[in-house]
Amino acid sequence: AIVLEDNTIRSNAGPGVAIEGALVVPVPRLRRNTIVQNGSHAMALSGSRGGIIEANQLRDNDGSAVRLNDTRQLTILGNQIADHDEGGIVLGVDGVGGGDLLVTGNLVERGGRSSVELSVDGPVTLADNDVRDGSATGISVVATADTAVQLDRNRISRAGAG
Repeated sequence: AIVLEDNTIRSNAGPGVAIEGALVVPVPRLRRNTIVQNGSHAMALSGSRGGIIEANQLRDNDGSAVRLNDTRQLTILGNQIADHDEGGIVLGVDGVGGGDLLVTGNLVERGGRSSVELSVDGPVTLADNDVRDGSATGISVVATADTAVQLDRNRISRAGAG
């Protein structure tokens, strides 16, 4: 497992955290980090299987808050995400998608694109998220024909307000 807990990551030229599974399949545990004002994404994960992104403060990064490609069996829980130039949580939009995701209890606000933007080929559940004040769509999901997508009790307000 790759464990990053209780760190402050700030003002880097590129992503705050980048994890790519080339030789090994990473199982990230990213908890209680503050990742702010980086020159790209706050968190960029590719090839992950399993893991959790929980209770992080992700603000004012030049890319997305959480950018995922080819990622499966991941839980994104209780994060505070704000003021990104791109989307808040983005999966597979410019690469291979993923699935088997649970996205719950997050606050996503003031993103530069869709606040939550997913391109999936496996099941995904979005529940109990607060999504507000994004410059485009609140939640956008593109899924293959046989993919289970479940959206429950999300609160979306003022999409397109940016």
